[in-house]
Amino acid sequence: MNIDTPAAEITKQSSAQSSTSPDPEALYAQALELDGLGKSKKWIIRSRDRQKAAELYREAAILGHASAMYNYALCCLRGEGVPKNKENQVQAVVWFRKAAEADIADAYNNLGYCHELGLGGLVRDVNEAERNYGIAASMKNSTGNDNLTDLREYRAESSKRLLRFRRASGQAVP
Repeated sequence: MNIDTPAAEITKQSSAQSSTSPDPEALYAQALELDGLGKSKKWIIRSRDRQKAAELYREAAILGHASAMYNYALCCLRGEGVPKNKENQVQAVVWFRKAAEADIADAYNNLGYCHELGLGGLVRDVNEAERNYGIAASMKNSTGNDNLTDLREYRAESSKRLLRFRRASGQAVP
């Protein structure tokens, strides 16, 4: 556009540009189909194109689609449709964080998982894992609740084992 372009022409050009910008919801729906999922997220087909699905999830994620952010993060973490490498695991954490900021409970759960195991360039941190599982659980995410319970039980059992070890080896017990 130049300075001499009439206002009506500018409006017409900008509306034409906005109508050609991709619809994140349509991209996400396409990705689900290619990933073997329908809108209900139930398996509907067996033939999949995971690489194209990952590309579409990424496009929709960049456009701000929260569920696409989460699904693209899963692709990166699992190496589905993208190479399975540390760089993509780091990207998984980035996209899980963005999805979590958009209130996707599963994203908090998976951030907890990444912190618990030290994936995606994160330092293993069970306190941060517990915090993220707790947020997922508070959002009524059953997997987050289960992971939170398991982590707390594991910590309690580890403390008991350490105490038994110290007693058996004659170390001072606090």
